[in-house]
This record gives sequence, C-alpha cells and structure tokens, in this order.
Amino acid sequence: MSNTFIDPTLVARDAAIELHGSLMAAGLIPGKHDQKFASKVGQTIKVKTRPVMSANRHTGSGAFTTSDITESYRNLAISHRVYVKHKLTAEERTFSVDDFTLQVVRPAMLALAQDIDLWLTSNVLARGFARYLTGTDGTEASTLAHLAAAWQQMFDNKGLPEGKMAAGLLTSNTAANFLQLAAFVTNAQKAGDDSTLRTGIFSPVYNMRLWPVQSASAHTRGDVAGTVLVKGGSQTGTSLIIDGLTASNGTINKGTRFTAAGDTTVYTLTADATIASNEATLQITPTLAASPADNAAITFKTAFKQNVIFNPDAAAKVIIAPEPQWANPSSVGMFEGISIRTTFDSTLNDASTGDGDFVLFDAFIGGEVIEPKGGVIMQG
Repeated sequence: MSNTFIDPTLVARDAAIELHGSLMAAGLIPGKHDQKFASKVGQTIKVKTRPVMSANRHTGSGAFTTSDITESYRNLAISHRVYVKHKLTAEERTFSVDDFTLQVVRPAMLALAQDIDLWLTSNVLARGFARYLTGTDGTEASTLAHLAAAWQQMFDNKGLPEGKMAAGLLTSNTAANFLQLAAFVTNAQKAGDDSTLRTGIFSPVYNMRLWPVQSASAHTRGDVAGTVLVKGGSQTGTSLIIDGLTASNGTINKGTRFTAAGDTTVYTLTADATIASNEATLQITPTLAASPADNAAITFKTAFKQNVIFNPDAAAKVIIAPEPQWANPSSVGMFEGISIRTTFDSTLNDASTGDGDFVLFDAFIGGEVIEPKGGVIMQG
C-alpha cells in the first residue's frame, strides 16, 4: 500500500535516529545545551567552563586561607542551518515508510552528518585547540611517540580528569600510519575487544580512543599571503596589528599560528581576523612575550593536520530542529538529544524547480571549545 506522507511524523523520527547514528565528531561531544536555545540562527547562551580552586598548606599556626572558586564562561551560539532538500521521484512518493527511510532518509542523514562533522572538526575543534600543538606543524603523526607527546600535553594541561578517556579524530593518513603499529592491534586482542578493529575504532592507548574521520584534513589558514610585517612598535598584550597582506580584504582564520622576527614564541589566533586595506588586527594567545619591532617580519606556520585529541567535555555543541512549519506537513523528530525537522512541500510552475514534491530535512547547529586546555593538535 502506498504512503502519501500526509503526516511526516514517522519519517522525522527515523531521520533523527539515522542522523544520530551517522555522526562522528558531533557524536563524541555531549549534547547538554540543546533545550536552552530558541530556534534561530544567532541565538547565544553562556556555557560555564570547569571551575578551578587552589589548595593551600597550613604550617600549624595562623588562620586558614579561603580558597575561592574561579569560574569563567564561553559563548555558544547557533551558527547556521544545515539542510538537505530532495525532489521526490514518482517511485519515491509511493514508498512505504521503511523503504523511504532506506532510500531517502538514510543517505540524506549521512550527508548531513558528514557536513556537521566537517564543520565541527575544522571550524570548532581544530581551531579551538590549536594553541596546544605537539610535533611539527603540517606533518602527519605516525608513531607512538607522537601519541605520547599529545598525552603529555593533555596531562600537563590537566585537561583530562582522572578516569576520563580522551577522544581522538584522525586524518586518514595518520589513521593509516597508526593501523600499521602493532601496539593498537595487540591492545585490542589483549582486551578481547575485536570490535575495535571491525568498526575502525582503535583500541585504548594512553587513555585515548581514536577514530579516523573523513572530515579531518588540514587547517585552512585563510588569506595569509604577502610580505607580512608588524605595523607599529610598542605593541603589547594579546593583540597585534599587521600589514603587508596581499589581500585587501578577507579573513585570517582562528587557529592560525605564526611567529614574529626577534621572538621565538609561537602565537595562535583566538578569533578570526578581518583584513581591511591589507591590514589586520590579530587577537592572539599567549600574551606577547615582548614588543615586536615595527616592520618585524611575520612568518605564518604551515597549516597543521587536523588530528584532534580532546576531552569531550571541553567542547559544546548544539543540533536542534526549527519549529515545524504551519503551512506544510512538517514534524520534528528527536533521538538522544539530536533533533531534525522533516517537511514535505509541493510547488507548481516554479521557475527553478518546476512542478514537484519535495522533502526538506533541516536543523540548526552550533559549537564551541569551552576549555582550550582540554585538547591538543597532534602532529608528527
């Protein structure tokens, strides 16, 4: 019996289940904040970072010193809406719900999941954790020593509480290098955990679980070309004005790393820098070690590979559906905190699409690194 899909509720439910099961990077980050958002791009909430308290030592005399809790917040905003709009064929319009899920919903959710994971890996996680990089920028990790260096940086940062396991997103090249290391296979076999090999999830090494993801590649630095120089002397603090960029307008992306002549410190952009008239003001970490000389040369580091090792609680994400439409059959499905909207629509005499029936799957997404010390960019 054919299904006219007058009520898309069942399709929306299946879409949420399929999307949840297809997510990789987004699936590793806890979804704690979805219900705090209104359904619109630009909505922002403040997310509390991990509280910090200092311990004191008592010598046997004198008063006890009060230890205050230091709290800080980061903004988590809905960035944009992701969607798949599909024009239904005559055959697809007669499918049962199960066949429709298999033939239409599943590939649509896989496409959405890949796009969400790409955005989270490239624009959120890699850029947010870029200030803590181990190895040499632009080289793929290939040995246990590279993994150990990432673990050490996480340990020194106190970025991974005891008992918590880190997650790792690896480029295909680094994943292939690690697959050739006997330690991964041996650990899985010792633990009797053959599923780690079957599913492509590496066995726990150094208190980490590592996943190869197609969305991981290389950081995009933005418009960094030119003979780039410091503009003006006596600059201090966490910002630096530069000029000499080839681009008269454009953007240098958050996470891009550089050095200034006369200073060996590697600085990392903590926000996108807008270029105007071949100049830009960079927001950076750490604080300038010394005031660079006017016209000191800026050298941008090679774009790093997006091998991200992180504490899942150090990041936040939101995937939330818009409200159902009133004018069309529309429903929101939710599964394990992930929600997606499914809407059916028909057009007549549309200049771009012609006559036809369509299905639209869409959701709002946002993400932010809320504790930069909770992650590392691992290089070779």
